[in-house]
Amino acid sequence: MIMETGKTYNLKIEEILEDKYKASSEDGDIVYILKEKAKEELAIDDNIEAFIYGEDSNYRYATTYKSLLEIEQFAYLEIKQIGEGDVMADWGLQKTLRIPYYEQNKELRRGEWTFVFLLKDEKTDELVGSTKIEEFIIKEDFDVQIGDKVSIMAYYKSDYGLNVIVNHKYKALIFNSELHSNIQIGDSAEAYIKNINENNKIDISLEPVGYRNNIDDNTAKVLDIIKENSGYLKLNDKSDPEDIKNIIGLSKKAFKKCLGNLYKQRIITIEEDGIRII
Repeated sequence: MIMETGKTYNLKIEEILEDKYKASSEDGDIVYILKEKAKEELAIDDNIEAFIYGEDSNYRYATTYKSLLEIEQFAYLEIKQIGEGDVMADWGLQKTLRIPYYEQNKELRRGEWTFVFLLKDEKTDELVGSTKIEEFIIKEDFDVQIGDKVSIMAYYKSDYGLNVIVNHKYKALIFNSELHSNIQIGDSAEAYIKNINENNKIDISLEPVGYRNNIDDNTAKVLDIIKENSGYLKLNDKSDPEDIKNIIGLSKKAFKKCLGNLYKQRIITIEEDGIRII
């Protein structure tokens, strides 16, 4: 496997030189880590994770600082500096990430947070960022299918729900009716492919698709009521039976059975004053 600039690899320290460490991969590829790019002092035979940030005709260079994104990935980053055309974003490394003026699709300000895609600049071969997010989202020929577990990143909110980026590749939607967790823009989470329609639109569910097959009608009813209350309901197994009947329409015994079902499936947590969807 040939190591690529912009990715993180497991390496082993082979040699300590005057100003850098020499490290190798399992396949014997050599990488150098400047001592100033090492988060802590390293020793021979140390096993480390390192991010390759650059290369020249002779060497590849890496850092043990953790990058917030890798090549062909998206991340929500803070703008740290504004230059003459170019801007710089914090991506977790010592040196900020350059976003060239020709990779910007909007005016950026210091302190602003924005989505950035990491790519290799064709002109300089350096890693740079781009805010032209829509250009890098794949809109067809998906390699996911209904029911698949995926990673999502909250992209932006619309009238219909929360738009997310799936597996750093696709755009999808969590409808408001499915949105019971307090996910903020830039947050990452695990989710599931609920539907892919004929127009190549992907719908996302935060719960495994088909989970309702494992719960009865009363339990589904309780879950829907919790969702309608923004994912939290001020009732639990210690609540007054009349309150449960007025709000849920069930006896306390039936309600407690529903809570047990939801709790066992790790759909809710039972708190001192109420119940909350995870």
